[in-house]
Amino acid sequence: MPVVERMDFPQKRPLKMVLVMLAIIGAAFGIWYQNHTQDSLAKNIIITNPAILQTTTSYIEIEYDLENRLKQDKDIRLLAIVFDSAGEELASSIFMVTARAGKKAHRSWIIDKLNRSLKEGETPSSVHLSIFRRRAI
Repeated sequence: MPVVERMDFPQKRPLKMVLVMLAIIGAAFGIWYQNHTQDSLAKNIIITNPAILQTTTSYIEIEYDLENRLKQDKDIRLLAIVFDSAGEELASSIFMVTARAGKKAHRSWIIDKLNRSLKEGETPSSVHLSIFRRRAI
């Protein structure tokens, strides 16, 4: 009967330094590319005239104009933050909208999860609306 010698399995072999360097360079390029695309998206998607349209004690409706200067439709995540007269945050919401290519549209959004309910006669003073940027790190 023939004798078959088996190798030790699994055999531990260290990674070559070239592969480690390629992985680090690839990760750095991925982070740079993501930041670059987020910056170019922020330059071509314009949000104007954010305002508070209607308020009750349980929800706040905001309105804004959204313009897409790109040549393709984009799904965009927006961050809306509503402040009271003292500058404290009343509510915030991240939501998705689809911006049509080369179009400007008037839109509205209802924020129904408030950090605290509005007091009787209290009105929000301002709203901040921006593109929600993904963070790589």
